[in-house]
Amino acid sequence: MERFHGVFSNGTYEDIWSKLFVIYDYFAEIAEYVGNTLGYGFDAKETEEVRMFLLERQKL
Repeated sequence: MERFHGVFSNGTYEDIWSKLFVIYDYFAEIAEYVGNTLGYGFDAKETEEVRMFLLERQKL
């Protein structure tokens, strides 16, 4: 629950970006677990590419 509470932003621009990555990483972790558990697998390369895309957008 403590980890879940950490996804809420304080409203500043920087913190919103920070929390976006926290949420994204948390989702990727859960998606990997669920995908592998149900036999669907998990595309770690695609996950990393999306994360890199977000990092590039953050720089703009």
